[in-house]
Amino acid sequence: MLRARWALSQFWKVYSSIPFSSDSGSGWISTSGDISQETYKKTLNFYLNGKPVQVDSRNINPAEPLIDYIRNNANLKGTKLACGEGGCGACTVTISHYDHEKQAVTHRAVNSCLVPLCYVEGMDVTTVEGIGSVFDELHPVQERMAIWGGSQCGFCTPGFIMSMYTGLRNNPEPDSKSFQKCMDGNLCRCTGYRPIVDAAKSFCHDTKDTVKPPEDRAFKPYDAAKEKPFPEELKQKKIVPLQLTNESASWYAPTSLKDLLDIKAKIISGSTELGIDFRFKGTTFPVLISPVNVPELTDIHHDDNGLHIGSAVTLDNIGRYLEECAASLSPSQRHRERAIQSVLDQLHYFAGTQIRNVATIGGNIVNASPISDLNPVLLALGATFYTQKAGEKAKPVAASEYFTGYKKVKMEDQEILSHVTIPWNEEDEFVEAYKQGRRREDDIAIVTSAMLAKVQDEKIVKAKLGFGGLAPTSILSPKTEAFLIGKKLDLQTFNEAAAVLNREVGLRGENVPGGQAGYRTTLALSFFYKFFLSLLHHHSLPVPEKLGRSTEKAFPAETTRATQEYRLNKRGTSVGQSEPHLSAKKHTTGEARYVDDMPHQHRELQSALILADRGHAKILSLDKEAAMKVPGVVGIYTYRDVPGSNLWGDVISDEELFASKEVLHYGQMLGIVVAEHEIAAKEAAKLIKIEYEDLPGIYTIDDAIQADSFFPVTHGVTQKNVDEEMSKAPLTLEGQIYMGGQEQFYFETQTSLVVPDEEDMYVYTSTQNAHKTQKFVASTLGIPINQVVTRVGRVGGGFGGKETRNINFSAAAALAAYYTRRPVRVRLERNVDMQITGGRHPFKSSYKIGFDSSGKLLAADLQLYANGGMSHDLSVAVLDRALLFCDSSYNVPALRNKGRVARTNIPSHTAFRGFGGPQGYLTAEAYVEHVASFLKLRPEVVRERNLYNEGDLTYYNFPVTKSVRRSWDECKISSKFQDRLQEIEIYNSQNRHRKRGITLIPSKYGVAFNAMFLNQGSAMIHIYLDGTILVTHGGIEMGQGLNTKVAQVVANELGVHISHVRIKEMATDKIPNASPSAASMSTDIYGGAALDAARQLAERLRPYREKDSGATLGQLAVKAYFDRVSLSAQGFFKSEHEGYDIMTNKGKVWRYFTLGTACTEVEIDTLTGDHKVRRVDLVLDVGDPINPTIDIGQVEGAFMQGAGLVSIEELAWGDNQHPWIKQGGKLQTAGPGTYKIPSADDIPTEWNISLMPDTTDPKLETVAVQSSKAVGEPPLLLGMSVYFAIKEAVKAARREEGQEEYFQLNSPLTSERIRMACVDDLSRMAVGEGAEDIQTKGSF
Repeated sequence: MLRARWALSQFWKVYSSIPFSSDSGSGWISTSGDISQETYKKTLNFYLNGKPVQVDSRNINPAEPLIDYIRNNANLKGTKLACGEGGCGACTVTISHYDHEKQAVTHRAVNSCLVPLCYVEGMDVTTVEGIGSVFDELHPVQERMAIWGGSQCGFCTPGFIMSMYTGLRNNPEPDSKSFQKCMDGNLCRCTGYRPIVDAAKSFCHDTKDTVKPPEDRAFKPYDAAKEKPFPEELKQKKIVPLQLTNESASWYAPTSLKDLLDIKAKIISGSTELGIDFRFKGTTFPVLISPVNVPELTDIHHDDNGLHIGSAVTLDNIGRYLEECAASLSPSQRHRERAIQSVLDQLHYFAGTQIRNVATIGGNIVNASPISDLNPVLLALGATFYTQKAGEKAKPVAASEYFTGYKKVKMEDQEILSHVTIPWNEEDEFVEAYKQGRRREDDIAIVTSAMLAKVQDEKIVKAKLGFGGLAPTSILSPKTEAFLIGKKLDLQTFNEAAAVLNREVGLRGENVPGGQAGYRTTLALSFFYKFFLSLLHHHSLPVPEKLGRSTEKAFPAETTRATQEYRLNKRGTSVGQSEPHLSAKKHTTGEARYVDDMPHQHRELQSALILADRGHAKILSLDKEAAMKVPGVVGIYTYRDVPGSNLWGDVISDEELFASKEVLHYGQMLGIVVAEHEIAAKEAAKLIKIEYEDLPGIYTIDDAIQADSFFPVTHGVTQKNVDEEMSKAPLTLEGQIYMGGQEQFYFETQTSLVVPDEEDMYVYTSTQNAHKTQKFVASTLGIPINQVVTRVGRVGGGFGGKETRNINFSAAAALAAYYTRRPVRVRLERNVDMQITGGRHPFKSSYKIGFDSSGKLLAADLQLYANGGMSHDLSVAVLDRALLFCDSSYNVPALRNKGRVARTNIPSHTAFRGFGGPQGYLTAEAYVEHVASFLKLRPEVVRERNLYNEGDLTYYNFPVTKSVRRSWDECKISSKFQDRLQEIEIYNSQNRHRKRGITLIPSKYGVAFNAMFLNQGSAMIHIYLDGTILVTHGGIEMGQGLNTKVAQVVANELGVHISHVRIKEMATDKIPNASPSAASMSTDIYGGAALDAARQLAERLRPYREKDSGATLGQLAVKAYFDRVSLSAQGFFKSEHEGYDIMTNKGKVWRYFTLGTACTEVEIDTLTGDHKVRRVDLVLDVGDPINPTIDIGQVEGAFMQGAGLVSIEELAWGDNQHPWIKQGGKLQTAGPGTYKIPSADDIPTEWNISLMPDTTDPKLETVAVQSSKAVGEPPLLLGMSVYFAIKEAVKAARREEGQEEYFQLNSPLTSERIRMACVDDLSRMAVGEGAEDIQTKGSF
């Protein structure tokens, strides 16, 4: 993948940006050359959304990313900046250019956060605003995304729109496989992708008849003839040399190789590193050169000697050319397809489409990344690189001699890489390429490889084994290659050669850069094994039948088949209908406004935070002198400048806004710099000199246990005399499990704009908790709360991460605004946001379980530890909820649990969807699975024998409804679990290294705030004389469809269509003291409050309606107005349940349960650890939905977050588990380059969801608004079924090795954990003694 962030392997990973180099690969040429300045054009000309743009060179910073011009100069805010490193796709735009040679227009989707503005000379740039508008007409892509529910928070939506739009411009009638590939560089955190994929399938000739929108809504056909034409001016425009120069830098785009060689500068091709250098590192470049218009460098052709590729040819163009080349091979040339395919295999999973569209082969080579996808292929195929300098001919360098060290290559000063020759493989040569990352799509490699062998008379006469990820450079394996020569092609030779390879390339020790030494070595051996088996197959030599699928590579992308089953129970004018999200159309057009989209305010200041670069240290001094001298700096503020309180915290104010004497975590805020421009603020922040005295750090739960570092709270629940019941139990077991944390990865990072106005402070912020933001801004400034107004329009994703952790940034901005009396904007960059805002709490759980021989659970004694970070935040509340989920859905007659929160030197962990529930749930399911393993029973047998029955009380005295067993029974039948279980057992018996696992697993999720006082809320409704309605409530719309549901409730109660209702932004001067939008309670609370207000108004209008039943609401309002009847109402809601005290185990903690069951099937590759979710069946009780489509969307999004939590999402902190991360407490996985959320490729191949009707039981549970139930968080537990399905597959693999006993398998189940748990001869060879019991490292 294409991000210059530090990968977990600690190898600087960039694939495309510097195709030429000098100074041993540094990318710099130190002296200036002489070129003719008169021939160069001096203005930048391009089209933007169909309109010509001309920019004078004096107004351009050549390194400035395109997105900065689009958002700041053109004021087109639809293009979103979410990561700044090309890793999420939110910034996607289309660039189109005219290919004079082909006489055709080419359209490319690109990451505008990486592509420099200067790159688009002579091109037509299209943003999401350029294809459709809610005020004009939506493009078919926009319309279908809105209809299918493909947006929730909407922040990622413009990027998806532009990727699909570009795909259609290139192929108006695509097939589903290629069209979905167009979106492989786009991520979404909300939707679970299925509705996006279905919207895309509606355009594809092979799938358009298989998908239907909710309620069969009509949509217009796609007509490519209606697309805007490419500007004629650009077709006629000749390519001429370009020079753009201002006071800081120059950009050259020469049109000849001679001119390029005469310029001494940084060469920029795809610019996929430059954008990162500019944004994150503040790097400046005096001179930059773009080679994209140099014919010699953009040529690609082939002859009998091989492929000849110019260094500036993009990866996408290489892929297209190779596909055409393969299709044109004659029968006598068919063997060449092996070399072609090996390159294509690597390109397929090379970054995302947006990157491949601009990344070049030269950049990939010269960057010399040790985990390059392509370089091992070039090594194995014996490629030749040609370097050249001014006045000389190109000279060849063998690929095997080119890479001289980490990020270093064999090039002289002032040389460039001009082109690459890849020879054809010989007819009897066999080639394969391999890659394993943390995620299949758009990811960097952990290990990558390519291998070539030639066999004659069943003997190996030639071998080339190339690897990446095992050394500072891409390498060959000469010792192993030499060993193979002359050896017979059989498995005995493999075993002997594998031992040689292990000694030659194997990694040893915990301090290996990037860690994962055992896994990376095992991968190398596994790839070699796959290759050897493929070689045997190719030569028709005997291979055991069970190894037939062992040669297969990554699971291929498949088009998802999905069904959603629910009963439409329409009540009144709106409730029960699948109304589209109120903001859906604006999401798709980019017209939905978020905080950072707000216009630049008069005299607005930009900011940069002063952050500590220590994990734990005393602050000895902080010197601002040099920073204050930076031109444009207005002020620098620290704890000494806080006029009010420097302490804040949601429950306990134990956290400093700005650290005063001691740094408690890496990245802790020490102050804020404000300046006229963001660049000046960042520069000043870097110049602040801070002296520290380092202190020992505590980073993990086990660190805290050893040091006895805990917050002074121990909570727990006890039912019956557990010791007595445990002593009676015929059987007992003890065990433990660790669960890693999770990053919220909301797409809109923490953002606040504070505007002072006379006595008041207006805080525009992205928060789930407007009230607490208001409170602590006032506290910081030492002013009354009524002088602070917090306003929240919409939030680009929250998932709990904006319930408290936005507050300090709003307060910091407010402090600067307080002193300067000027607006101040704070927006965190993605890497900073991830480093300092905290996430889901890692947990350690220990258990002792009593049970009988049938699997009946009798007693449970549990100890839970949460890693809370450096302050309380919400950790105790998270712990409490975990303690209340320790039964999953099982009746344990005697249960005792205790929990503590570890105080550590990492940022405070905080709320995250599920709020402790997932950690308690995993604990329960772990001990149930352990019992089943001990008794040699399927886990489903033990689960079913212990399921709650209707009316049973939980260990905290809450009644359970019949839906637990009903959802289990229905899911078991509809999923055909028993039949598939038998099929999987047969499949596993026939396949050695591909194993499938299936699980049937229930969940119950209690709904309410644990803190009883939070179960309240207000809403205000105004009816206007035209019959339109304005609603303001205390909830926050962050994608969950809250405003849509509230509008439906109000419209229904007042007898109008939903189009009559408008929801206004949340503002604390309208709705005071609002509870946060959290705990899945927002619809209950604010829908209930709005219902109360609407009923008041309906009652006031009832006499008029009785007199004229046919009157419109506007007519009724007019009559009431003339009778002086108020048309405004304040509604209030408070939950009816009594509340709960966890220390006494008294009361009722929930309003009701949202319940469900999942049947999940996966397949794993035991040689690599890769996995694929094959099928998921979900049956849920979500009451009687207000809006079934929105509820389905929440189910899908939550499921995929849960699946990510227990599989590919892994956080790596600088701790004793990761000694190669040199700075204690630093988050290494701070960005999409290293932290992997699920992509569209990770969703189930088959996905069936059923919402059960008629589930509400008023006798046992509180009935919510319109008989609906909360749905935001509960399905996340079902996503965790992926963990247990994978573990079943791992069990099958271990049984092949005679490993029948129970084994601990911590979460998340990354490819590393899966592979190392599937112990075999290869993993034993890689890690030595103890391979069977190895526990993969993790930050817990």
